[in-house]
Amino acid sequence: MGLLASSIYSQAHAQLVPREAAGEYLVRVLVAPQLEASLASPMLGRILSLNVSLGSTFAKDTALVVFDCKEQNARVAMGAAEVAAARENHEAKLRLQGLQAAAEVDVALAAAALDKARAQSALFRAQAAQCIVNAPFAGRVARLHVAAGETLAVGTPLAVEAFGARFAAEVAPDVLYDPAGTRLRL
Repeated sequence: MGLLASSIYSQAHAQLVPREAAGEYLVRVLVAPQLEASLASPMLGRILSLNVSLGSTFAKDTALVVFDCKEQNARVAMGAAEVAAARENHEAKLRLQGLQAAAEVDVALAAAALDKARAQSALFRAQAAQCIVNAPFAGRVARLHVAAGETLAVGTPLAVEAFGARFAAEVAPDVLYDPAGTRLRL
């Protein structure tokens, strides 16, 4: 369906256009998407790949934009290593406590350090998950103003304006009259 992006945002007004030869009337309506989204950059980073182009269609959860995430992936690995080290320390403190060589406070501090390392690791994984901007629904790209290689700040519009595959027709008013006074119901 060849819709211009500007027509999507225009106001709808129903109009009757007489078809003189057949005595029929044509009702014009605005066809608009049921779902729309203007996506923005979730992170500071360089776009590694842009997997869509203007007018292209995509499925739900398709990776639309992929950021370069070497730093975020390194933090994920660092967080996993910190969790492993904190777990080993906590287990060692528990063994020492069993031998009555470590105080209860030492074991509690080691457990708190393990919890902190796990939380930090979860934060790093969440940040790395933002490296891929997935499609919120199936649809088509209506506008696109970014390119692979560009560096964006957090919240910068990607100008990937997408609309869903389902459309709705709007007619106003719902009851129309033709010039001869005949009432048309829609």
